[in-house]
Amino acid sequence: LGNFIICLFVCMAASQPPAMLSETTNLPGKSAASDGGKKEEVSLQEAFEKFRLQRAKDRAEARQRAAKAAIPAAPRTQAQMDALRTRFLEQALTYVGVPYHRRYHPEGSPDHDAPLFLDCCGLVRRALRDLREEFGFDVGPWNQAYQFDTLPDETPKEKMRPGDLVFISGDYFTERKKSQVHDMVHVEIWMGDGDKTLGARHQRGHLQVHDSYEFVSKSYGNMKFYFRSIDPWLRGVCKSHCPEHPWLPKTSRFETSKHSIFAVEQDEDADDDGDGDDGGDLDGTAPTPSQTVPASEGRGYTTPPTTSLHAVAVEPACDADAGKPRGNSTPRAPPGSKDAPKGGGAKRRTPGRGRGSGRAPGRGTGGSGRSRSTGSSRGTAATSSSAPTFFIGGNNGVALIQEPLEARGWVRVDDKHAKDITLKWVERKSDLDFDSFREGKQLLCRNPKISVLTTKINLLQTLRSYDAKRDKPDPTRMDDFFPKTYIVSERSEREEFFKAAAACPEGTLWICKPTGMNQGKGIYLVRDLAKFRKELAATPLRPNQQRIVQTYLETPLLLHGRKFDVRMYMLIACNRPSFVLYHEGYVRLSVEQYAADDPSNLAAHLTNQYVQKRHPRYAEMKEDTVWSLEQFNAYVNEHVRGAGKDIGADWVRNVFETQCQDIMRHCYNAARPRLDVRPGFFDLLGFDFMVDEDMQVWLLEVNVNPALHTNSNVLSDTIPPVVLEAIDIILELHGQKPKRPALIKSVSRFKVIVPKPAPTE
Repeated sequence: LGNFIICLFVCMAASQPPAMLSETTNLPGKSAASDGGKKEEVSLQEAFEKFRLQRAKDRAEARQRAAKAAIPAAPRTQAQMDALRTRFLEQALTYVGVPYHRRYHPEGSPDHDAPLFLDCCGLVRRALRDLREEFGFDVGPWNQAYQFDTLPDETPKEKMRPGDLVFISGDYFTERKKSQVHDMVHVEIWMGDGDKTLGARHQRGHLQVHDSYEFVSKSYGNMKFYFRSIDPWLRGVCKSHCPEHPWLPKTSRFETSKHSIFAVEQDEDADDDGDGDDGGDLDGTAPTPSQTVPASEGRGYTTPPTTSLHAVAVEPACDADAGKPRGNSTPRAPPGSKDAPKGGGAKRRTPGRGRGSGRAPGRGTGGSGRSRSTGSSRGTAATSSSAPTFFIGGNNGVALIQEPLEARGWVRVDDKHAKDITLKWVERKSDLDFDSFREGKQLLCRNPKISVLTTKINLLQTLRSYDAKRDKPDPTRMDDFFPKTYIVSERSEREEFFKAAAACPEGTLWICKPTGMNQGKGIYLVRDLAKFRKELAATPLRPNQQRIVQTYLETPLLLHGRKFDVRMYMLIACNRPSFVLYHEGYVRLSVEQYAADDPSNLAAHLTNQYVQKRHPRYAEMKEDTVWSLEQFNAYVNEHVRGAGKDIGADWVRNVFETQCQDIMRHCYNAARPRLDVRPGFFDLLGFDFMVDEDMQVWLLEVNVNPALHTNSNVLSDTIPPVVLEAIDIILELHGQKPKRPALIKSVSRFKVIVPKPAPTE
């Protein structure tokens, strides 16, 4: 196929008039000025012939390397590994002075025509490829997150050796940048001289030795450092140790560079962003063998021979969205096919009659799948092409979202890439393209920075940062409503936890949670600290496997002897001006009677439906596992206040709801400076609260994608009005110019919490 395409272009060029044959192309290594001061001219036929020969050579070399790699090598001795470690560092040092990327050096500047450009991961990759024969493998083309996944050996800083790597994770300040896998944004090579490292940090800078691995970046914050030994590479092993990211190349044997005219558009992350806005290419511009920049130009490095390298894959994402891979799950239909959009727009669905404007869909419509009542089809829309369109990604509450919009005359489309979509409501962040967001013309149900509230570690760090502020608008501190929490995937906090736990009474119960998962997955209770310490030591902790450990609330308030929590909703309708609302939600109860002395019975300790549905008695008790807040209030009035608790009547309505609203407002105020404030972003979040036997209210976590299922009477009465009113509020608010939240008429069951309502008389 490749040879056919080449021949096709050669024939096309040969069929052109003579003037066409004089067109030139600049090959690598042929851009330097000739004796006459002009660039060497090469015909298209010559260019393609050189390309074909070079590609055949590259493939032959690749086959030779693969055959050699298939022969088992003898294990390397420690002396051999030490010698290779030295070679690796020395090779990396030969690139000192290489500029970061051509795009940051304007034409005419000394570095614009440099033969090579390298970013941070490009330096590591280049040095490994220069020594591929010595290492015994060909490193993959992906960025610093991939390199991190191939080095599982966590190393204390004091035991780092020259050539080891320092990885840095962080959060981008600008919403234009997509999060990297593991949030891994940078890597540098440890020099073994104090804290010195070798790397590329600044867009207009060059590869250099830095006095310390610690620095302040203009592009990202919340930086964390991971020290990794390169011993696996020195042993000849380069494979991913991350269960979620195998880092496999594309399955097609006909792979293309991302710069090829035959390349298919991919949702591709940048390599590394240095200290600015954009990352560099995989290896920059490849020079010809043994090119040397004259010392008079301020450089002195020699570039070794290299082969043609192609970017062959896109790394999957790792975020709070249940670890699902990034990328386009459904490609566009090819032009001319029966599923292709007409006129270049989105593929539309035919709207049905819906259920009438202003009415909540009935019970059972919140499940997964398509609406059965609307008569929607996948055909071309029969309505006017000017009708607003919407896209729903995932299966969470599809009918609850679809029916109110279709009742307004909106049309659902299947192509998430269509540019004319008015509203997107999705489960996965990968279904959204924030770079193409049209401010003021589009609505997206996901703020690009909402993870500052919705992952366990980010929520903890957001609240900690807000606590440290002296000018915050309220005196509340996180210790008043958030259980004591430690990040055990960080060495310093891990030791702090064990020190604090040792001071607690023997047998104190703790709860360990993974930071990026939901539905109770990966949660377990901890009582034996010695065993827990051994488990942590035996398992390499990685960013995507980060865990927190919290004080477990061993004496919760019980409803008929069963543990419960309360799911409430926060609608962030707008961030400029701030307009945030609260909905009372519902109560979730466990099937089992609560017993603190049996931490292995998660059905008694975790109340979410994902866990409870697996209990053998769930089917017969389903309706009793979900209560309304009115039922909760009646129970407290009769069984808690009546049992001698010093609380007033209707404590749930008068005290509990107010405290929950205050906590939600506090969380929003803590996150507000980090959120994207452009109009059009909105979020419907699930806040989970608990109450202990002393009637203290505690926040457990915040969910970015709360379940919208309606599989019980209470849920059928609660969830549909939540979704319907949220849609009403969003459409009314964003239809205003300028936005005046105080004039919104759609607010009914929701209550405004930001701006904070004035106290009533």
